[in-house]
Amino acid sequence: MKINEIIEDVKFTNDTAHAIERVKVAAEMCNKLGNTPILYRMFEGGVSRGRGSTNLMIKVNNKGGDRKGIKGNSHFFQKKIFAGLGLEHPTQALVRTPDNIRGFHGTNFIMIPSGDIKAYWNPEIPDLGSFEGYDEKYLTKRDGGHSSSIMRPHDMDASEEVNRAVKGYKKGIPNQSEWNGEVIVDTPFYYMLNLQEFLQKYAGKKSKELVNAPKYVRRKGPDYGEIKKDLLQEKLKTYRDVGWYLSNPTMNFLNWWAEKEKQKNNGS
Repeated sequence: MKINEIIEDVKFTNDTAHAIERVKVAAEMCNKLGNTPILYRMFEGGVSRGRGSTNLMIKVNNKGGDRKGIKGNSHFFQKKIFAGLGLEHPTQALVRTPDNIRGFHGTNFIMIPSGDIKAYWNPEIPDLGSFEGYDEKYLTKRDGGHSSSIMRPHDMDASEEVNRAVKGYKKGIPNQSEWNGEVIVDTPFYYMLNLQEFLQKYAGKKSKELVNAPKYVRRKGPDYGEIKKDLLQEKLKTYRDVGWYLSNPTMNFLNWWAEKEKQKNNGS
């Protein structure tokens, strides 16, 4: 839904050396997050063909002039709830481990937020982007493909709805056993670790078994590549686990690749 989309500034790595430095920083951030449950996010536009190692991790700036805000002005509740929670740099993610490389909203990434985490979740609101209030008068009617609301919140005082929603938000990042819906994180920038690239190339040989490569099935369309969700949950429980894989097999692979590039450039 375009009206809910946050416009952010995406930074790819320039080359393998840059990827190595970025992975070092991200690993330190993961270690700082420690036993915090992992956040996942679908993201469109975070993959570029032919970039090789530079597709592994992107940096997303979510502050100041880089952050353009919310597309459109029609999502009343989302903007009001962000303001009510005092969020300056909101980004929405999930604690639910994905079962596919790609979903409706784009490629699946592990989100690595910066700084001291401020995170919120509401057990009554699994997706703020589709939240239309508690009162039925705000709910959207769909008839023949057309949508209309009985009453739009812009047309009246909906402060009670907003206040109820804001009060319902809990602080922190819950475990998957508690919640598998949306978590809102207030972070000025964050790294996004491409789940397909990470598992198939950078997390060790055994990790390749956790994901099936995407393919196109005739007459059925694209198969985006299934992830063995239960096995992935066992391997990656917290950010501490992600940090270990970044510091060890990922760094080992990138250093090996950098040496290969050096030899090639030297003509040896």
